[in-house]
Amino acid sequence: MWRYEIEFRHNCWVQILLVSLGTPSALADNVARAADWLLDQADADGELFLEYIDESGHGLANQGWKDSDDSVRFADGTIVEGPIALTEVQGYAYEARLVAARLLEEREERLVIDRLMDSTMFTGFGIRTLSSDNGAYFPTRYHGGSVWSHDTAFILRQAMRAGFMREAQQIARALVRAAQGFDWRLPELFAGDPTVAVQQPLPYPASCRPQAWAAASAVPIAEVLGLLPARN
Repeated sequence: MWRYEIEFRHNCWVQILLVSLGTPSALADNVARAADWLLDQADADGELFLEYIDESGHGLANQGWKDSDDSVRFADGTIVEGPIALTEVQGYAYEARLVAARLLEEREERLVIDRLMDSTMFTGFGIRTLSSDNGAYFPTRYHGGSVWSHDTAFILRQAMRAGFMREAQQIARALVRAAQGFDWRLPELFAGDPTVAVQQPLPYPASCRPQAWAAASAVPIAEVLGLLPARN
């Protein structure tokens, strides 16, 4: 039954994308092939999750935005071995298939935003890449406790879209506070030390500053704070 449901969603997704692109379209074949790949290759074991594994041993161990080899861990700090199904990738695919249909119920969205705003994740400068109660947490670990400007900006924009305006504004003001600490040039990432421990955000030693996607965080910040019209 699950197979039929996935095939149904696959076919619907292809048709929706083709309509949105315009028919006939030079991209029609690419869209169909992408849908086939999602169905047959990205979920090779049929468990309904899009997953990855570096079978060659020469590629990226982790194939999400946090692509360092120690970035995906269990709660006790143990490094996860492949195959790995990243939560955000499931969201990308769901949104692509159903054209922005809601993946979470309102109660579940509330759980997510409360978790992100907990002091183990929210530092007062941004959102950590790993909870401070994880066994592998360290404030200057590249993907294991640091704060990435663009990631925090993405979270605040999605919080706004989901209707959590108070939390989105709180995150936006946190990034503004972080920017002030870096002479108004948001870095690629910075340390995950909280505001209760430090007055200014501490730099990550090898962080790029300025950096393009960190600088782009100014757009959702301005949207949330009412300085720019919010986009859908």
